[in-house]
Amino acid sequence: MKLFTILLCFTSCLALGQKQDDAPKIYRKSLEIFISYIDTAYILSNKTLYFDALPGISYYLPKSINNYKIIFLTASEKEKLLEQEQKTIVIYTLFPLQEAQGNFFIPISTYNLTKHESSITAVWHIEFTYNCSNNEFIFNKIGGGGF
Repeated sequence: MKLFTILLCFTSCLALGQKQDDAPKIYRKSLEIFISYIDTAYILSNKTLYFDALPGISYYLPKSINNYKIIFLTASEKEKLLEQEQKTIVIYTLFPLQEAQGNFFIPISTYNLTKHESSITAVWHIEFTYNCSNNEFIFNKIGGGGF
């Protein structure tokens, strides 16, 4: 019942308070938080991050954040990149918004991609609460990790 109440509040707030192009805002916010986090928590020599393309969402997301270039790749673009690079490529994936115990989160995973295989190397959860009166997601924490 608690989940139903939370989802009812969430969906009614969204229906009343959000414009059509607001849907990607939670993804943009998650991406900005994630990149700031990895920039301080890890030493990455490559300032280009490859993400799986999200139909209907990637178009609205920034192509650079904090000196990191962000490239969204389709399956065919990943194949072309593998042909050009001839090495392992790290790909990030933003997953759909999820809910657990009244909190909302966007999982982000990384996987190593080669011509012959892929393997997940890390999973993070960018966690938010939803403030219905302000119609906004409030960042709580990042969980998980890897590399």
